[in-house]
Amino acid sequence: PNRIGAAWSRALARMDNELPLYAFCDQGALKCPKNFQNWRRLVAKLRQHRGYDLLQALNSGVNALVAHSDDADTFGTSDHWASPMEFLEAGGDCEDYTILKYATLVELGLAERDMRIVVVKDTRRNRGHAVLSVRTPRGEMILDNLNDAVRPDTTIPHYKPFYSLNRHQHYLHIAARLSRQG
Repeated sequence: PNRIGAAWSRALARMDNELPLYAFCDQGALKCPKNFQNWRRLVAKLRQHRGYDLLQALNSGVNALVAHSDDADTFGTSDHWASPMEFLEAGGDCEDYTILKYATLVELGLAERDMRIVVVKDTRRNRGHAVLSVRTPRGEMILDNLNDAVRPDTTIPHYKPFYSLNRHQHYLHIAARLSRQG
């Protein structure tokens, strides 16, 4: 958990430092990478969506922007949490898609307290994975780079949450065992 929190804190700091660059790119004052320009067009289109439709358009839109790549190949390390510009320039893995979705929703006005990056164990693939959970009137909805459909967390039983966080809070998930008594 400490390693995850530290990686997230570094990504947040880089993301905050990038914010002024977004406006320069939007105004054409900087020559920005193609994937970044595509993201900014997506953000503009997303402004006309609300609720579940916004989440669905964001999830599928971001999933289509950048090809998945392993951190070792992209960043030369086993685990790097990329800022939006890093991810859009170089590619990345599951948490990088999740960070870009988080940053987009923040820009569109969603309260950070209603979002969490969730690190899970995917028991079907027997490996770690990261998704974005968004609190909605329909319950917790999951945005996932492995699936373009936004789904309620209750429909993904093979994702076992380990750790989740947003800008303000970190949560350690502990699995409870129910005992059977005769």
